[in-house]
Amino acid sequence: MKSYFLSLSTLLVFLLCSLAVLLYHASKFLLVVDLIILSVSVLLMSLFTSSRNYLYVLAISLLLGFSFLFYAFFQKSESHIQVNLMIQHLLITTSLVLIWLLFAHIRRIYEENVTLKQQVNELKKFEHLPHLLSYSEFINRASVIMTGVKRRGEESYFIRVHASASDEVKGSVIHVVTEAILQTVRADFDLVTLIHDQEILIFLQNTNEEGCHIVLNRLSKTLRSQFNVIELPISYEFLKAGEDVVETLHELVSSIREVG
Repeated sequence: MKSYFLSLSTLLVFLLCSLAVLLYHASKFLLVVDLIILSVSVLLMSLFTSSRNYLYVLAISLLLGFSFLFYAFFQKSESHIQVNLMIQHLLITTSLVLIWLLFAHIRRIYEENVTLKQQVNELKKFEHLPHLLSYSEFINRASVIMTGVKRRGEESYFIRVHASASDEVKGSVIHVVTEAILQTVRADFDLVTLIHDQEILIFLQNTNEEGCHIVLNRLSKTLRSQFNVIELPISYEFLKAGEDVVETLHELVSSIREVG
């Protein structure tokens, strides 16, 4: 937040300085032209996207530059007038660029704020699921459990569950699937976390592939009562937990992100 405020403040300071110099340096006629261009630009840039604003700034800069050039040529202006027009063009272009950057920065902050609100709303759906772990807590607990698993010579598995759904119902589907998984696994032994947008990761300790299939069969029966569809909107993948849990998880999460 501090970096956003600092960059926003910096842009505003530069813009105000540029406008102050522009208004101070402009003649009465050019001052009216500058104010009209800036007012119209602020209005249009608030409506356009950042890419269109870039094209708009480029077009106005070129149009204004050629206008000053033709004016100086046909009026056979003296050198000091030509220099004055060049300074005016530089200042108005600088002001337009700063306005463009300011709007782009504000729009980026707004979009990130909307995204964060959506993420918070999604997380609120899982507040009543106490056994759902954060990813870091999942790793820590799995690492501790694997220490005892290796000592006893047991096997453990990760199951990656992918919930397929459109953007409109993705949040609801992942919530239902996660809740069903938490009801299916052993609350005191197995671990569950959410990764990526539509991925759930399960850690089953002291089990083999047959045990993984048993868990998934129970999960399918639970989901059948939730979804009235022929084919359930989930897919899965097994991965045997290696000695280094963090490395195993990194491999699995990397493959998920590549697919995603």
